[in-house]
Amino acid sequence: MSFFGQAPTEPNYVVIETDYESYSVVYSCNPLKQYLWFLTRDNLVSAELFSKMIGIAVTALPNFDFSKLATPDYQGDSCNYESPTLASLFLQ
Repeated sequence: MSFFGQAPTEPNYVVIETDYESYSVVYSCNPLKQYLWFLTRDNLVSAELFSKMIGIAVTALPNFDFSKLATPDYQGDSCNYESPTLASLFLQ
């Protein structure tokens, strides 16, 4: 995975857990910062699923500082993937 034009020379993230249908918990770190992503296919995440993903991360990452975790960010209606034009870009 690459951000801001950086080209990684080796894998730079770990999929901690996924069900391949609804969620993934992904972790990455570098010498300066750690990253933790809770990814879902739903626009809004249920409290139950969010708690499950937190539990997975807490178990897998005992040294991660969860006090610095940002609040959930829901893109909701601002990310509409129903457009055939946009979908065709990703489904080729």
